[in-house]
Amino acid sequence: VLRFEDAGVSVKAERLRAGRETTAELSFSTDIDGHVKREKLNLLSGQMHSRLAKALTERVDGRDWYAIIENTTLALTDIARMGEPVVPLIDVAPQTTTRWAVNPLVVSGDANVIYGPGDSGKSLLGILIAILVSTGQETDLGMEVVEPGNVLYMDWETNNVEIASRTSLITAGMGMSMPANLYYRYMSAPLADDVEAVQNIIAEYGVSLVVIDSMGPAIAGDTSRDEPINEFFNALRGLRVTTLIIDHINKEGGQYGSIYKYNRARNVWRVRPSEESRVDGIARMGLYHEKFNNGRRVAAPLGISFAFDTESGMIMPQRTAAMDDPELGQFVSTRLRIRQAMRAQGPQFVAALAEELGIKENTTLRALQRNAEFEQIPPPDRRWHLRGETDTVPSVNGTQHADPF
Repeated sequence: VLRFEDAGVSVKAERLRAGRETTAELSFSTDIDGHVKREKLNLLSGQMHSRLAKALTERVDGRDWYAIIENTTLALTDIARMGEPVVPLIDVAPQTTTRWAVNPLVVSGDANVIYGPGDSGKSLLGILIAILVSTGQETDLGMEVVEPGNVLYMDWETNNVEIASRTSLITAGMGMSMPANLYYRYMSAPLADDVEAVQNIIAEYGVSLVVIDSMGPAIAGDTSRDEPINEFFNALRGLRVTTLIIDHINKEGGQYGSIYKYNRARNVWRVRPSEESRVDGIARMGLYHEKFNNGRRVAAPLGISFAFDTESGMIMPQRTAAMDDPELGQFVSTRLRIRQAMRAQGPQFVAALAEELGIKENTTLRALQRNAEFEQIPPPDRRWHLRGETDTVPSVNGTQHADPF
């Protein structure tokens, strides 16, 4: 807002765009008359300036409207051309640890993506995270809220009644009340075309986390092309808050659309559903960490389930062991599955371990040989165990066992 005190005039500038033409939407008002006129203006067009000044004079005389327009466009052009300031890196405090909003699912200040197939519980998970952040609630779900705050849920998929209903069912299942600082906005336009309105909402409501459900309709254009994806992520950067983006998979099972979806995100989790659990009225999912720009990925998957209680009308989230689920455990790395088997049963022969895990013996042996956490017990035993966890390992039943590896 530009203020001209002597004339009693205020000019509100929105949708400032710098490109082939530098444009802005200008709203003119006076202290006495209130709103006078709103106009989209090419800031460098003298002809448009003259025409706008004439229109303003016809509505409210006694002001030097042309001078007001000239000073407004001069200030806005300087702002548009200036861009972001240059910062000496020596003045920036280094970050030695990851700054989390929700550890380990949501990195603060970054674009976080959770993607998976339809009807896998992604939106339920997004709502759950929104509830946790807006309340700061401590749970045993394997998610630690580090930065509680106000949340904006932007929805391209359903409507406010459905999201409010799901939120109510989940909070009831957790023994909580509906959070007053969880806000909803129905979305239809692509984010890049609506970013100024979203910025205003973030500023007005003090939002620290934005949930985007979902990425596909939030993008303007063909999501298989790079340009619309980059436009979307550039709009995200303009929000300057933490974002959690829900996305879908393609028919091959990967993230839908351009590789830039993966490249531009800073933290990516994949949701895999347990189809068998749906028979019991439970949506069980495994969360697999696929990308993390700020450090090491979480090796073991996180397990979350949503139990639907039709009698009480509640949805109860619970933490589960994804590696113990037959459907979800198969997507865990061979190294982790071997580690889990050894911790449960102790030293193992390669052949027995491969049979138990349903993996080829050669694959099992390579995993054992390539990972320093495993070591083979010297002959005559020759089983494998977790390095350092067993000082003396007796042979099985006190006898020697032949093992081809």
